[in-house]
Amino acid sequence: ADADADAGEPAIEIDPIVEPPPGDPSPPPRDGGKARVRTAKSKGDDHAAKARVDHGDDKPAPTVDADAVLGKFKAVSREYKTFKQAYGARLDAEWTELATLAQYAGKSPDKLAALDRKLDRFRSQMRAQK
Repeated sequence: ADADADAGEPAIEIDPIVEPPPGDPSPPPRDGGKARVRTAKSKGDDHAAKARVDHGDDKPAPTVDADAVLGKFKAVSREYKTFKQAYGARLDAEWTELATLAQYAGKSPDKLAALDRKLDRFRSQMRAQK
């Protein structure tokens, strides 16, 4: 009975919204990734030009290995234990922050990279305190 009632009404067509696939939003380099030379005039002399080579992104950022960062954390932990025995708890707040960051880093590349940088910074702080 419903089919007979709908026979006189126009059909409604619905077109789905198609989104473009996710990808790199930046356009590809115009020069194929080759190095460019830019010239910039110096402030004092209009005729003098300095050349600067722009290499762009020759190499992608290295990925951080979770096992390598964990090994580095363990090594810094041993170094801090020795440091703390000799110089006291001067860097306890920084160490606590590192330990917390290490606990929540998991396998996230961004968090592991941040932890790796902070471990290097902490080592330099220990060297500066000696």
